[in-house]
Amino acid sequence: MLRFGLVRSHSAALSFALLVCARLGAAQSSPAPLAVGGTLGYNLLRFNRTAYAEGRAWSGRFAGRLAITVRRDLALGFGVGSWARETAAPCLATGECPQGLSDLGQAIITQAYAQYYPAARAGFVRGGIGLANTRTLLPDDEQMRRISRWRAALTCGGGADLRIANRLYLTPSLDYTVILGTHGETPELHSALGLGVGITVR
Repeated sequence: MLRFGLVRSHSAALSFALLVCARLGAAQSSPAPLAVGGTLGYNLLRFNRTAYAEGRAWSGRFAGRLAITVRRDLALGFGVGSWARETAAPCLATGECPQGLSDLGQAIITQAYAQYYPAARAGFVRGGIGLANTRTLLPDDEQMRRISRWRAALTCGGGADLRIANRLYLTPSLDYTVILGTHGETPELHSALGLGVGITVR
């Protein structure tokens, strides 16, 4: 009889513990997403190699995204970000090189993108397509010559929304973007791998 009472008490305690865990899990689950959300992030960018410099250039830039929730696991949005890379050019002439001999590459990238959350989890994958306005400043004697072009851009990547408060998330991400029609043999920006972290409301 005592053994039966102990088993019964342990069963009741286990049931109570499971009920508490279930309630805590429900309390920690993410609420239904807002109709419109957004992310403000900061990206550490690693650019493609060029024939004009050794190694790869790094840059830190802000970026923003605004998205509409289509389903709980799918959002469609619009994003904008900027790139900037300064490269010291080699001295090919004999004697002293002119001061400030370098090229500067810039790009403003605007994209429409889709962001998908597999199995309704925090992690997501995304892809985007859009336009890049590239601007390249090249040394021309003692002046800088500016070349500006519009090109298509593609992005793929992923990340996670880590909940820190109600509808507020910390969002680490990793994205690769390539600007079509460019290549690494010229100073024009071609591609970048972006490691980012942002604050998301959704």
